[in-house]
Amino acid sequence: MNNTNNINNKYKNPHAGHRDRMKDKYLKSGIDNFSDHELLEMLLYYALPQKNTNELAHNLIAEFGSLKGVLEADTDSLMRVDGIKKHTAILLSLVNGINRRTRISENNDCMIFDSLSKVGEYLLNYYSGLCREQVCVMLFNNSMKLIDFVKISEGSVNSAAIDYRSIATISLTKNASCVILSHNHPNGLAIPSSEDREVTKTVESALSVLGITLLEHIIVGSENYMPSMKAAFGFMRAAPSLMKFDKDFIDRFYNS
Repeated sequence: MNNTNNINNKYKNPHAGHRDRMKDKYLKSGIDNFSDHELLEMLLYYALPQKNTNELAHNLIAEFGSLKGVLEADTDSLMRVDGIKKHTAILLSLVNGINRRTRISENNDCMIFDSLSKVGEYLLNYYSGLCREQVCVMLFNNSMKLIDFVKISEGSVNSAAIDYRSIATISLTKNASCVILSHNHPNGLAIPSSEDREVTKTVESALSVLGITLLEHIIVGSENYMPSMKAAFGFMRAAPSLMKFDKDFIDRFYNS
């Protein structure tokens, strides 16, 4: 009998109970005592209940460079990694999507976007982790409260079409007093191109006919943003609440 117990102990699975120990550690200590690959390993438990996910977590981080890179990767890229199928890729993608949704919805109902910094932070949260270029508009009432945020178009990494008629129609339908246009340069610099400036002029003209102010066209890079109209057109533009040139409003918007 003793010999049998010794043999069983000798060949006992060293990983037995590992998942339970990891979960208990999380419940006791929280997230801060885990490395990135351990957090990813635990997340993968819920997509791969019968698989050792430690090695897969290491492979994913090696492939995408960081935990952030893994969670921001699109599903097609994730599924190119050995061991990642559709079910698992959706789980990983959902984490980033839910996080983005939470960040951009926080305080939206009461927040007044009366400064460039508030708008920029909102847009950085929205565009974070997106791999394709998107053109969006923020629609405001005359108190600079957000009425709606609308995606106008989505294109390749390098370009996206601008539907001027859609921007004008949506702005008019939503009874917007003021619009901020935005688009992202995925994995690039937040520097407006000559094409971006031409787009800005066209959108501004289209909205002006309707009595709606285009306050800014903001370019969002991977880590920062840049207002394209501040430098190009100066400070003398129509304030949404007054519909006339108001230097004080513009000064407060850029400098608050």
